Amino acid sequence: MVFFGPSFCPPAGVGPFVFPDIVDPLDTTLSFVDAPSNHLLPGKPASPNPPAGSFMKFSTSLVGVDNFGNPVAPPLFSWTWNSTFNGTAGGASQTASLFPIDPGSGTGGATITSINGAPQMPPSVSCAATPSSLWPPNGKSVVVTVSGVVTPGTQTIPPSGTTYAVTDEYGQVQPTGNITLGAGGSYSFGVSLIAARNGNDRDGRAYTIVVSATDNIGNVGSCSAVVTVPHDQGN
Repeated sequence: MVFFGPSFCPPAGVGPFVFPDIVDPLDTTLSFVDAPSNHLLPGKPASPNPPAGSFMKFSTSLVGVDNFGNPVAPPLFSWTWNSTFNGTAGGASQTASLFPIDPGSGTGGATITSINGAPQMPPSVSCAATPSSLWPPNGKSVVVTVSGVVTPGTQTIPPSGTTYAVTDEYGQVQPTGNITLGAGGSYSFGVSLIAARNGNDRDGRAYTIVVSATDNIGNVGSCSAVVTVPHDQGN
């Protein structure tokens, strides 16, 4: 099921909407469009500096209606979910949309916390990088080994659900890819990083390697390991 939240607010001056198919050709996916945003919550203005770990909690239900449009109780399907609160909107991640995300709407993600009353736990991920420091800064490529364990939460993790991505403090394009899990969810892979940094970079160059696991309902667990190219190895 594809979802966004409890209320749909079309952008000002936009319409009419052309909605995608409600049910896919295989009759296995029911889709609808939604866009939670802070301005729809009376008395709850957006915070420009939300505390770390803040989130907005939503409840969403799929209900049937009779021939007169009256809801049929109880709901056919219900779930609760948290949306990271980090800007002028709830910050639910976009998987499909008729319109691009508003750049001022935040960059958080959504986590399903229960389905029909059953608690849902996301995957957990551990990671470590060896070596964690690249020296000397001679411009050569160094293979860094990243290893750890991925543990499923309530839902299973599909074969393509475990990935890694390297971000670079200098903004240069870095490796990304899928990870193959071994026995017990263990993994190990190598990434090539360049042992180089700007001469005036006093705190050194930082590479951040993020390992993520996404389960069958879209809940994500992740961890990160930092590899640095230090300014020097003295005091």
